[in-house]
Amino acid sequence: MKKNLDEIQTGPWVEEHGDKQYPVEPSFEDVEKAIAEGTFETRGFQNNIKELTDEWNYGGNLDEYLRLRKQYHARRIAHFVIHPSNDPVVLDKKTGGVKEGLHRLKAAKHKGDRSICIRLD
Repeated sequence: MKKNLDEIQTGPWVEEHGDKQYPVEPSFEDVEKAIAEGTFETRGFQNNIKELTDEWNYGGNLDEYLRLRKQYHARRIAHFVIHPSNDPVVLDKKTGGVKEGLHRLKAAKHKGDRSICIRLD
């Protein structure tokens, strides 16, 4: 089923540390830079979270962790801008929030798409 992108709630993209929240939402320019440089991220977030977190923590400080996490998101979105997926974005039946496919959704928005295929779960 298709759904208008403007109807899907994503909320702010933040990293929580203790009682503080830090933005990790890449800008349009961050995604465009990844596209121009051809630095795409093929590893999915859910399936590779341990490996990714270990990489982000390698620098040993919060600023570097946040920079790397934001860079990951930009490169993952860029991947789907250039290599679109036919997999639907999975939305929670009760809340309408994104359960899986946020990078695909952000890529569709980045490209200016108006709707996306979804599945309710």
